[in-house]
Amino acid sequence: APCHQFSFWGTPIYQSFREWQESAYPALGIECQTCHMPPDGILTNVAEGNGGVERDPLTIHAHSMPGAASQDLLQNTVALTLTVEPRVGIVRATVDLANVAAGHHVPTDHPGRHMILAVTAVDAEGRPLPQVSGPTVPDWGGAQAGRPGKAFAKVLRDAASGESPVVSYWKQTFIASDNRLPAFGRDSSTYAFAAPAAGGTITVSAELRFRRLFQAEQDARGWNVPDVIMEAAELTLPVSRSWRVCLPLAVRDSSLPERR
Repeated sequence: APCHQFSFWGTPIYQSFREWQESAYPALGIECQTCHMPPDGILTNVAEGNGGVERDPLTIHAHSMPGAASQDLLQNTVALTLTVEPRVGIVRATVDLANVAAGHHVPTDHPGRHMILAVTAVDAEGRPLPQVSGPTVPDWGGAQAGRPGKAFAKVLRDAASGESPVVSYWKQTFIASDNRLPAFGRDSSTYAFAAPAAGGTITVSAELRFRRLFQAEQDARGWNVPDVIMEAAELTLPVSRSWRVCLPLAVRDSSLPERR
């Protein structure tokens, strides 16, 4: 708690301990150590030859501390479902996200961490279909900025300059927005794309990325930290030439490794 629950200038910054306290996880008997200090099943004595006692390895918490640097943990945190519904003249895609395995908000703690949901629709030749409606990634979203999708973050605004987003929380900042997914929280967003004039197929894909730091901050530091693909789904469906006879509703879940 002392390392994961504090504020600067009255603005809450690292809050994962309180987020856990206010979730359903304590009542379920799931503590921070359950996920971040799981037993390795191997170690039986933490101080062999120095007074240590032999113990069941499943009762000894390992200190590997998987967290935001663990790709396996990230890919077993959020569930993504993509639903595609053809309509006359358009194709409508709905992406449902659910925080199914984190006992705190996703992402949490360092305010530079964020998730970007990227949604694309292409014709049979791979040409992007124009977006008709739906949200777009904000201008701080790096290569995905302005494209169909969303971003999830606690965005800080500098009190003196008004600049946003910032990560220098040791200076006075205010929370400009916060749309992260709390424990067991959900989000649903819908996008419409113009249908191609001819027949063929349409492929819709959704990809949820975890980015450790805002792209502008990475560029300023000369960092090149790849995004982690947390979840992804893709769906291809045929359409008639007139786009008046279409397949029924189609759904496909993420093809990434099965969640725990």
